[in-house]
Amino acid sequence: MVKYFNVTHALARGLARTFEDALALEPPPEPINIALAHKQHEIYNELLRSIVANFIELPADDSCPDCVFIEDTALVIGKTHAVVTRPGEVLIILLLFHGKLRCTCTPHSFPHPGRPGPVVPSASLLA
Repeated sequence: MVKYFNVTHALARGLARTFEDALALEPPPEPINIALAHKQHEIYNELLRSIVANFIELPADDSCPDCVFIEDTALVIGKTHAVVTRPGEVLIILLLFHGKLRCTCTPHSFPHPGRPGPVVPSASLLA
Protein backbone atom coordinates (compact mmCIF):
# COMPACT_ATOMS: atom_id res chain seq x y z
CA MET A 1 0.00 0.00 0.00
CA VAL A 2 1.35 3.43 -0.94
CA LYS A 3 1.36 5.98 1.87
CA TYR A 4 0.59 9.49 0.64
CA PHE A 5 0.09 11.32 3.93
CA ASN A 6 1.06 10.95 7.55
CA VAL A 7 -2.31 11.54 9.19
CA THR A 8 -1.79 12.94 12.67
CA HIS A 9 -5.27 14.09 13.69
CA ALA A 10 -8.86 13.12 13.01
CA LEU A 11 -11.95 15.06 14.05
CA ALA A 12 -15.43 13.63 14.44
CA ARG A 13 -18.65 14.78 16.05
CA GLY A 14 -21.26 12.77 17.87
CA LEU A 15 -24.54 11.82 16.26
CA ALA A 16 -27.44 13.94 17.51
CA ARG A 17 -30.51 12.22 18.91
CA THR A 18 -32.43 14.43 16.46
CA PHE A 19 -30.53 13.07 13.43
CA GLU A 20 -33.76 11.90 11.79
CA ASP A 21 -34.57 15.62 11.35
CA ALA A 22 -31.35 16.30 9.41
CA LEU A 23 -31.63 18.02 6.05
CA ALA A 24 -32.20 15.74 3.07
CA LEU A 25 -32.92 16.35 -0.60
CA GLU A 26 -35.61 13.67 -0.45
CA PRO A 27 -37.22 11.85 2.45
CA PRO A 28 -35.60 8.46 3.09
CA PRO A 29 -37.53 5.46 1.73
CA GLU A 30 -37.95 4.29 5.33
CA PRO A 31 -37.46 6.10 8.65
CA ILE A 32 -33.88 6.36 9.92
CA ASN A 33 -33.08 3.75 12.55
CA ILE A 34 -31.39 6.01 15.10
CA ALA A 35 -30.13 3.13 17.27
CA LEU A 36 -28.47 1.53 14.22
CA ALA A 37 -27.07 4.90 13.09
CA HIS A 38 -25.47 5.40 16.53
CA LYS A 39 -23.98 1.89 16.40
CA GLN A 40 -22.58 2.46 12.90
CA HIS A 41 -21.17 5.84 13.91
CA GLU A 42 -19.42 4.33 16.93
CA ILE A 43 -17.85 1.65 14.70
CA TYR A 44 -16.61 4.44 12.40
CA ASN A 45 -15.15 6.33 15.39
CA GLU A 46 -13.47 3.18 16.74
CA LEU A 47 -11.79 2.69 13.36
CA LEU A 48 -10.50 6.26 13.42
CA ARG A 49 -9.26 5.81 17.01
CA SER A 50 -7.37 2.68 15.97
CA ILE A 51 -5.49 4.31 13.08
CA VAL A 52 -5.02 7.96 14.10
CA ALA A 53 -2.96 8.93 17.14
CA ASN A 54 -4.89 12.13 17.89
CA PHE A 55 -8.59 11.42 17.55
CA ILE A 56 -10.80 14.27 18.72
CA GLU A 57 -14.52 13.67 19.17
CA LEU A 58 -16.75 16.66 19.70
CA PRO A 59 -20.06 16.13 21.49
CA ALA A 60 -23.30 16.02 19.54
CA ASP A 61 -25.63 19.02 19.57
CA ASP A 62 -29.27 17.91 19.52
CA SER A 63 -30.32 21.43 18.45
CA CYS A 64 -28.40 20.81 15.20
CA PRO A 65 -29.50 17.48 13.67
CA ASP A 66 -26.81 17.71 10.96
CA CYS A 67 -23.95 18.31 13.43
CA VAL A 68 -22.34 14.94 12.66
CA PHE A 69 -21.34 16.35 9.26
CA ILE A 70 -18.31 18.50 10.07
CA GLU A 71 -17.94 21.17 7.40
CA ASP A 72 -15.31 23.70 6.40
CA THR A 73 -12.48 21.21 6.65
CA ALA A 74 -8.92 21.71 5.46
CA LEU A 75 -5.94 19.47 4.91
CA VAL A 76 -3.10 21.13 6.82
CA ILE A 77 0.42 20.26 5.71
CA GLY A 78 3.14 21.26 8.13
CA LYS A 79 2.81 24.75 9.58
CA THR A 80 2.63 26.70 6.35
CA HIS A 81 0.24 25.02 3.90
CA ALA A 82 -3.44 24.18 3.84
CA VAL A 83 -5.70 22.74 1.16
CA VAL A 84 -9.19 24.16 1.61
CA THR A 85 -11.84 21.59 0.74
CA ARG A 86 -14.60 24.12 0.08
CA PRO A 87 -13.24 25.89 -2.99
CA GLY A 88 -16.31 28.08 -3.42
CA GLU A 89 -15.38 29.80 -0.19
CA VAL A 90 -11.67 30.42 -0.81
CA LEU A 91 -12.22 34.18 -1.12
CA ILE A 92 -14.16 34.28 2.15
CA ILE A 93 -11.37 32.36 3.88
CA LEU A 94 -8.77 34.74 2.45
CA LEU A 95 -10.79 37.70 3.73
CA LEU A 96 -11.06 36.17 7.20
CA PHE A 97 -7.31 35.63 7.35
CA HIS A 98 -6.38 38.85 5.53
CA GLY A 99 -2.64 39.35 5.64
CA LYS A 100 -1.99 35.87 7.03
CA LEU A 101 -2.74 33.74 3.95
CA ARG A 102 -2.22 34.05 0.24
CA CYS A 103 -3.70 31.92 -2.50
CA THR A 104 -1.03 30.17 -4.56
CA CYS A 105 -3.39 28.97 -7.26
CA THR A 106 -6.89 29.41 -8.50
CA PRO A 107 -9.38 26.72 -7.55
CA HIS A 108 -8.79 23.71 -9.76
CA SER A 109 -8.98 19.96 -9.68
CA PHE A 110 -6.16 17.81 -8.36
CA PRO A 111 -5.78 14.40 -10.01
CA HIS A 112 -6.15 11.37 -7.79
CA PRO A 113 -3.12 9.01 -7.82
CA GLY A 114 -3.97 5.91 -9.82
CA ARG A 115 -7.21 7.29 -11.19
CA PRO A 116 -7.48 9.39 -14.35
CA GLY A 117 -9.21 12.74 -14.30
CA PRO A 118 -9.83 15.34 -11.64
CA VAL A 119 -11.55 14.52 -8.37
CA VAL A 120 -11.27 17.31 -5.83
CA PRO A 121 -11.66 20.97 -6.67
CA SER A 122 -9.48 22.89 -4.26
CA ALA A 123 -7.10 25.78 -3.70
CA SER A 124 -3.79 25.82 -1.93
CA LEU A 125 -3.17 28.51 0.68
CA LEU A 126 0.16 29.53 2.17
CA ALA A 127 0.71 31.15 5.54
